Amino acid sequence: MDTALTTCWGRVYEELKRNHIRPNAVTYTILIDAYCKDGNMEDAASLFSTMLDKGLEPNVFTYSCLIDGHFKFHDMRNALDLHDEMLGNNISPNIVSYSILIDGLCKRGLMEEALHVFYRAQEMHLLPDIVTYGILMHGFCKAGKFSDAMTFYSQMLEDGIVPDRFIQGI
Repeated sequence: MDTALTTCWGRVYEELKRNHIRPNAVTYTILIDAYCKDGNMEDAASLFSTMLDKGLEPNVFTYSCLIDGHFKFHDMRNALDLHDEMLGNNISPNIVSYSILIDGLCKRGLMEEALHVFYRAQEMHLLPDIVTYGILMHGFCKAGKFSDAMTFYSQMLEDGIVPDRFIQGI
């Protein structure tokens, strides 16, 4: 797939190179994210390799874009491998990166694994947000585990998180 977004960012990248301007990690992450959102995981991976070859260090946002892209385009193994690589590089996940993992697992019906990731995030003192709770509740509902969804709804309320329209619609 090649949409106007990736075409535009591709042109920006080529223009930077043409003018001998070195893209930094943020520039690469923006480009990688555009390719991932476009479903162009091959170019995203290639750009990631180029970034590493140039000695630039990816951050939690770079890895999160790639992990989300792999999950969305049905490549769970690479998504999980990238998460392990991120941890191996001493890059601390944030609640967004954990939510991406939880979402990818829930969409595959892997609720036990999703719960494991949820509790691991809490062990790291990361507070789940409304998105994290919504992902879990939706996953439990899809799996027909309505009492588990209600348990997380109650926990969310106890944590002081006010349900939004999406949560109320579950």
